[in-house]
Amino acid sequence: MKDRNKLIIMEYNSFDYPTAAFESVRTQEKLGITFSGWTGKYFSTLDTTGPDFPIWMTAMYRKEHKKPWTFSKPGIVILREKNIMVLEEGVHLKNAMPQIITDAEYTQKYGVAEAVPFDQWFDIIDPLQNTVISDYKIETTAVGDTLLSVYNLTNMFPAVTQESVTKTVFYFSGDFASSDVPYWISRFKGVEKLKGILYSNKPDDTRRFFWLYYKPLINGIFSDYYNSMNKK
Repeated sequence: MKDRNKLIIMEYNSFDYPTAAFESVRTQEKLGITFSGWTGKYFSTLDTTGPDFPIWMTAMYRKEHKKPWTFSKPGIVILREKNIMVLEEGVHLKNAMPQIITDAEYTQKYGVAEAVPFDQWFDIIDPLQNTVISDYKIETTAVGDTLLSVYNLTNMFPAVTQESVTKTVFYFSGDFASSDVPYWISRFKGVEKLKGILYSNKPDDTRRFFWLYYKPLINGIFSDYYNSMNKK
């Protein structure tokens, strides 16, 4: 599809398990990006008694750090095959909720919000020569910055990239498609006018991601592609 200049939109976990290593490397080469091996997620509570908490993380943490899991506040867990770090609100983070930040050029181009919260899984890539449309920003403290630096990571990394030559290949570095928005509502004509009901103005309202970022971004990408095809 890339060789034929078709529109390609790929999403989080295209490179990690269960994708085989060979296919992962070839895909990264084709897209012109490099997967760091790190993935992460926000948790409203790091308490292991919380609903749906992945308890396997605690065993992984004990194995690497040789101490028990004592976290209980909101936070972000970032991990790779043999490493795991925990960023806890109040210690490593000023605010545990990651934000997707978009510069003015792309907020105008796609009609997306400047900042929206994101609470799903994400992966960390090196965009190389790709254009970065949006970044993740994690509000770290000095202690959090120090912890990230141990693993050569920073508190900002790409959320959406676009191949810079053909401009038809996009990679979403997150589980963007996971949403509790019913399909029929997303297709309802004029539904955006009901924004007071669909989401609030609170910066940490995760419903803002779908309505103010994901939906307009997808619409904008497809509109640009269809317009370019009609010009040929």
